[in-house]
Amino acid sequence: MAKGVKMLEDCQVKEILTEQQRAGQYDRVTGAVTSKGTIQCQAFINCTGMWARELGFASSPSVRIPTQACGK
Repeated sequence: MAKGVKMLEDCQVKEILTEQQRAGQYDRVTGAVTSKGTIQCQAFINCTGMWARELGFASSPSVRIPTQACGK
């Protein structure tokens, strides 16, 4: 654990917790329900690799994630 960052491996994400900041704006992630318990967070990074789209669709509201990286 460095600077408050904690990484969990071999852990299934069951649900992404969100809250709406203001009307008309995107929701923000506040935590995740996992196979190892509920985790509260200020920032969420989806590092699920080829499963990133599935996790995005499982979020509420659903998050659209591109299937390929786009570059200039």
